Amino acid sequence: MYVYFIRSFLVLESLILKSKVLSKIRYDFSEFVSDDLKYMEIHNLTFNEKDRFIFTRFVKMWYLKISNCSFKGINFNEMFSPYKEYKFTCIALTGIDILIEDVIFLKNLSHLTELNFNNCHFIERSYLSLTKKNFSGLKLLVCNIFFEDSRAFVDYSKDLTMFLSTEFSGDVLHVQNVFNHFS
Repeated sequence: MYVYFIRSFLVLESLILKSKVLSKIRYDFSEFVSDDLKYMEIHNLTFNEKDRFIFTRFVKMWYLKISNCSFKGINFNEMFSPYKEYKFTCIALTGIDILIEDVIFLKNLSHLTELNFNNCHFIERSYLSLTKKNFSGLKLLVCNIFFEDSRAFVDYSKDLTMFLSTEFSGDVLHVQNVFNHFS
């Protein structure tokens, strides 16, 4: 007599993954998550080249939050298909580098109304593509910057804040600059 245990479940609407959980299931990811997934949060994970196009099937997802994740050999935008139309209304990114290609990907999200950058670093002034023309559908753009080095804080936050302030009105743009000084 044989006894079989079958572990089976399907995530239908909302999924929150942290590094310990996702590292165990990441390569079986597509087997247990519905194409109709609407909400996903991912925290403290390292994405690599194997994760290219990992979000291709989730075109119906409306909320994505990626916090404190690192990218090795892959960029944020490369986890999505450039040939699909995604339904994102809100994307929140924390602690990741933002390249011009990432901003271009975000610009092409026609349903996007809320975009949050929390302590993200815009590589080679990629924020220059965050224009009202490119993001005309945004109702909320949040950009929180935290620095520990005063010189970097002054230069970077001043340029970024001034640029975004000229592009977006005060009812859309919310910027917070925080300098952490440790004596």
